Amino acid sequence: MAKDIAIIQVCFNLLDPYQRALYDRAAGFPNRSGYVKRLIQWDAERAGRGKLLLRRTGQIRRSQTIFRQRVLFKGG
Repeated sequence: MAKDIAIIQVCFNLLDPYQRALYDRAAGFPNRSGYVKRLIQWDAERAGRGKLLLRRTGQIRRSQTIFRQRVLFKGG
């Protein structure tokens, strides 16, 4: 199956304690791409637009909801 993959880079200033903490948090996940995608999904849902869009495209699954609850809302 062919893929059309786009890459967005995020830069962190590791000398800034806040950005270093963000970097350390993201670096702790083996699937960083998936983690960032879930953050974007969560942000879109909070804005009130994302859930409808993801449902319409058929991309939201139970496993993603469980993952989001475990990772984003564990407060760590």
